[in-house]
Amino acid sequence: MFAAMSLTLEIIFWSSAGLIGYGYVFYALILAGLRRVFPPAPPSFTNELPSISVLIAAYNEEQAIKDRIANCLTLDYPKDKLEIIIASDGSNDRTNEIAATFDRDPVRLICLKQRQGKVNAINTASPKVKNEILIFSDATSHFEPDLARKLVRHFGDTQVGCVCGNVVFTNAAGSKTGELEGAYWKLETYLRQREGERGSTLGATGAAFAMRRELWRPCPPNALVEDLVMPMKVLQSGYQVNFEPEAIATETAAEKIDEEFERRRRIGAGALQSLILLLPMLNPLRGFPAIAFFSHKVIRWLTPMLMILCLLTHLILAINSGLYLSLLVPHLGFYLAALIGLLVGRKNRVYRVLSLPYYFVSMNTALLCGYFKYLRGTQKVTWNRVNR
Repeated sequence: MFAAMSLTLEIIFWSSAGLIGYGYVFYALILAGLRRVFPPAPPSFTNELPSISVLIAAYNEEQAIKDRIANCLTLDYPKDKLEIIIASDGSNDRTNEIAATFDRDPVRLICLKQRQGKVNAINTASPKVKNEILIFSDATSHFEPDLARKLVRHFGDTQVGCVCGNVVFTNAAGSKTGELEGAYWKLETYLRQREGERGSTLGATGAAFAMRRELWRPCPPNALVEDLVMPMKVLQSGYQVNFEPEAIATETAAEKIDEEFERRRRIGAGALQSLILLLPMLNPLRGFPAIAFFSHKVIRWLTPMLMILCLLTHLILAINSGLYLSLLVPHLGFYLAALIGLLVGRKNRVYRVLSLPYYFVSMNTALLCGYFKYLRGTQKVTWNRVNR
């Protein structure tokens, strides 16, 4: 009986560790190998410029909204084919007042009297756009001048329904979060590129993604991560979702780790919600999109629980096994490094060495907290801006 229990624990331990390794390391290697063996077809670009509507949901963005609108007006795109919509979600600062100074072609201001969240602002404003392509963005993002041209060139292929831009994080003054987010984002961007080459980019970032207007459908009003759900619904409907690495939007990383923690806690709540909404995407008959969704998203969302299972089973196995006892040293050392990273703070030189384990543990702890918050029903659909 003890042998059977030990075997069960070993299976749980190695399965948990293996899935974490697969999600964060081996999946990327498999995509690289797949690209060599089965090279993807090159994208079919067009030189035609469809009319576009840039939609920006904003809440209390008086510090950023003027520069954001000015940035959109510098897009290298024909002004007679450009529309910029600011959907103000019940802002009670000077956001509306500042945006109103631009309220003339091609800028339109839509003021929602009551704050109901970003999704509601998008759902209210999207049916009012007049152009062929919708480009969604945030008030704190910054477009490179050629972003719109790079995005829309994919729509020459009638099978392409959505195109995701490339977000580059810049460091705020004294921010270490930017460096960590950059390391994580390099892996994320690589996966998006490889998946996008096969028309299966899994979600976007709110900073920049484009969609055919006729494919837009209202997002569930309680959706917490609409920039994942909306592109995934396009993919689920049978259209391709591409990734355009040259369509660059920049964002400044959070100034404080606790602000980044709060953002990821919201992502955790949204991930659990999205898994329920997007469950049909795990159907193996969907082929590569189903594999990518499981490998890239679902495993990441399961990682906090896998980490707990891996640690608990390892502690039990180490009681009667010299092998597992020796392996426990680096395992616990990883968590100890994360704890020291938390205690010493960002200004300490030691932190630079410990930043990776600290960020990984912190990120997954935030996701786990988000799960509990979602299950308790306490995660609000409204959002507060992160200082950037």
